[in-house]
Amino acid sequence: MSLFYTQAELVVWQDRAINGPFKVRGDYSTNSTWGWSEIESAANSHKANPSADHFTGSGDVNTPVAQLDEEPRDQHRDLVCCAFYYLVKDDTSYRDAVLSALLNQAAEPMTDFTNSTRWVNGVLVDVAPGFPIAGWVNRLLHGYSYIKHGISANDQTTIETWLYNAAAWFYTEISDMMNVYYLNDSDRANGILDPASNPLEARSDWTHYNGYDHVKGNKLHNNRKSTESKFVGEAGIFFNVTAWKNEARWFYQNLIRFAIFPDGTFSEQFRGTASSPESGWLYSGAIAGQMVSVADSFARNGDTSLYDFTTSDGVGESVGGPKNIKLALQGYVKYAANDWPDSPRYVYDRPSEHVNYEINGIRPDTSWYGTHDTWMCQANMYYKDDYIKDGYLRTTNGFPLNPMSTEHSYKGTGFLYPDKLFMFALMEDNPANPYYSGGTLFRYGLNRRGSFLLN
Repeated sequence: MSLFYTQAELVVWQDRAINGPFKVRGDYSTNSTWGWSEIESAANSHKANPSADHFTGSGDVNTPVAQLDEEPRDQHRDLVCCAFYYLVKDDTSYRDAVLSALLNQAAEPMTDFTNSTRWVNGVLVDVAPGFPIAGWVNRLLHGYSYIKHGISANDQTTIETWLYNAAAWFYTEISDMMNVYYLNDSDRANGILDPASNPLEARSDWTHYNGYDHVKGNKLHNNRKSTESKFVGEAGIFFNVTAWKNEARWFYQNLIRFAIFPDGTFSEQFRGTASSPESGWLYSGAIAGQMVSVADSFARNGDTSLYDFTTSDGVGESVGGPKNIKLALQGYVKYAANDWPDSPRYVYDRPSEHVNYEINGIRPDTSWYGTHDTWMCQANMYYKDDYIKDGYLRTTNGFPLNPMSTEHSYKGTGFLYPDKLFMFALMEDNPANPYYSGGTLFRYGLNRRGSFLLN
């Protein structure tokens, strides 16, 4: 039915919006997500002022976008919820508010990605505002997918032309960045780094205290490049562009090779320091969320290769395994429960083994609590793993309760989703699960690996 949902899932969401769970905060467990109530509030916010988040950027149409220019990091978060509200409730006033914003943005000369004077490839690379812009357009793609069925063919063409042009620009941007590390497409598809790119060059940082040491090759697939690759991949699925789909598939397969260590530890954990202990956990969660999102988009359209991809290849200390997305998610969840064999893990430059320097998604000194581990519920529709489920629900011994404060997001990396728990939690054994035996994909003739079944 759509790149991001099925009719069977929509029926579940319509029921949850009335009966829960995840209709209001705490209706499933202590402090559990605001769910539908927050979606409705955000939808009403966008509906009240559809033009509030319109983005132009810095300069003018004859000024090339430059590094550190204005970025749309927060724009159109509420639009996604407004579009989703229309999908669930079929209230056309919400659709019209989303449509107005999308048409106005598509008509904005400052964000015309075919203007080669303003949009010059190779300038932004993986520095802001490049990757925030990619994440922003990806949000608009998600929002558009929820209203597409209810708008005219002409409006569809206008919006899709703009989205296509944005994806084409970012395809050139991300592929040019990544291709410098490989001799050719075959090597990239098989994870063979060009020795001339110095992938074994030493880096003086570690994933955690007494953790994995880094070389250059472990840090090629960072969160910034991941944001751009994810958008290109999902646009590739939406528009059926093989080169764009390959870009994302190769990126995330090589991320598993080079940026995930044999026990499931993410390379991005190196970002945690004594001054910001949870930064590594936060960035790892951002990449995990992106990886899950694009793997799920592929799988919903018959290609489960990213969910299934398993390897022991790597560079430096990332060699070993077998490792895959499932292992990485299990590893990520372990931090919240302090469940690693060497737990508690501390940041690599910690001045002492003190609770403030533990890596567990909590900052006792600032009362900061992360919820990034709850985002993994999306992938667990496919994996159906009890440990990942325990982690995202946070209801079993060892896992922390959901935080009390109002500063936490259940919307996934880049605020792409209205609420991941509302949409995907507790779906493992629900017949509406796209990967449920006898569910949507199976009824239409697909097996778990995306191959067409012969009758």
